[in-house]
Amino acid sequence: MPNADRVWYELHFLVPREWEEIVSTWLVEYTARGVACFPQGALTEVVAYCAAASETDTLRTLICGRWEQFCAADGLRVPLQVHADSVSEQDWAESWKAHFHATRVGRRLVVKPSWEQWPPPDQPEVARPDDLLLEIDPQMAFGTGLHATTQLCLEALERHLRPQERVADVGTGSGILAIAAVRLGAREVEAWEMDPVAVPVAAENLQRNAVSEVCILREGDALEGLSGVFDLLLANVHTAFLLQIIPRLPGLLTPEGRAILSGTTETSAQTVTEALAAAGLELVEKRSRGEWLALIARR
Repeated sequence: MPNADRVWYELHFLVPREWEEIVSTWLVEYTARGVACFPQGALTEVVAYCAAASETDTLRTLICGRWEQFCAADGLRVPLQVHADSVSEQDWAESWKAHFHATRVGRRLVVKPSWEQWPPPDQPEVARPDDLLLEIDPQMAFGTGLHATTQLCLEALERHLRPQERVADVGTGSGILAIAAVRLGAREVEAWEMDPVAVPVAAENLQRNAVSEVCILREGDALEGLSGVFDLLLANVHTAFLLQIIPRLPGLLTPEGRAILSGTTETSAQTVTEALAAAGLELVEKRSRGEWLALIARR
């Protein structure tokens, strides 16, 4: 449950949409937490969350310095608009309720918050007999099903997950992809998360959806701790992490095992596909939503 006494400090960066991924990646690298992205036409507001006001000062200095270097290298003159704010954990959680509603993703999956009914009482006709419900309360973790990368991964899971397969979910966040994998028939899911704020949120969501016995939640860096082989690996993370885990995929996937990779954009697509080829993996599918991509590769 949200802690009404806990205050989070926000840093808001307004950046051109084509560089949203770059700034988001830097923020994740420095904070080891997720970020929130809010498109505003040609710009995107990227929001990072810090546990202390002093952390926002340090983070602002690091990001602004890195942005200046990035612009100088490309001969750009694009100022980075930044402002700080604060929000209580309770208020942050409550704010989601204004825009987080039950959403159908793909053919069978329905993502809903715990405070809403499915089907809505005034729209019983929208339900289908084979609907699979994912009840998610994000709290201070990310993964509501609203972001394009999450939707791309959920849809790819519907197409590619086979019954009784063993699945790894790297960077599980709220646990949404891990829960979906269980709903779609996975016999075992290993979900990894290194953000200490997200881990208890994922645990609550796994319990809320009654999948804890099938889904094992691991706290830590999957790059160091993940071992064994899986039929399907999910990684909805930033590009820098994808480039780190791709060389390990041949040793983590069964013969003909697949990986669903998202969190990257068209700007970085060539770098990621080259890394897949260098690792000996075959790119079997590429889907996009807006500027975001999901890549499906096979060993």
